[in-house]
Amino acid sequence: PTSHLHGCKNRVHSKIKKYKMKAFLVTVMLLVATHLFSQSIPKFELTKSGVQSVEVIIDSSNAKEIYQKALKWVNETFENPKSVITRDQKNKYLRINGFRKNAWLYKSQDKVEIIDMEYSFSIAIKDKKVRLRFSIGQLWSENKKTIYDYTAFFNNTGEIKEDYTDAKQSLENSMNEIASSLYYNIR
Repeated sequence: PTSHLHGCKNRVHSKIKKYKMKAFLVTVMLLVATHLFSQSIPKFELTKSGVQSVEVIIDSSNAKEIYQKALKWVNETFENPKSVITRDQKNKYLRINGFRKNAWLYKSQDKVEIIDMEYSFSIAIKDKKVRLRFSIGQLWSENKKTIYDYTAFFNNTGEIKEDYTDAKQSLENSMNEIASSLYYNIR
């Protein structure tokens, strides 16, 4: 009976060791994942004069690798990738003309208007870095071209108009989601 009890203790002790090891590995994996996904890129910011380009450092890749990953991202992200690429310089540059449904919203009193947008997104590629540029094109509301553009968000001094605070933020979020999607695929 004593040897049987001793064998049970060993099995229990062994199971506890395995459980602790699994818990340790899961914790390490979560920490690594958190670190990887917490790394972010500079954010696009909309001003009256447009959107400033941002430079992103890609520590571990040369221009050829970044270009290949960016091309793969285009192929996975867009329904018809060949039609959205408007400029392609192998290992150096990609320009994409895209369309984003629900790109931003405008709240006025109790009405919310959802706006779609055409855009141009360019990726200038060098060893270990990319320069991203975003240009806002035609805006659409209920499948009709709007008669205004994003400059309507701003007053004469370049400050955001109070009515357009949510519009500016949601438009910046759309641009930054596109850039982040690319970044997580090329890093």
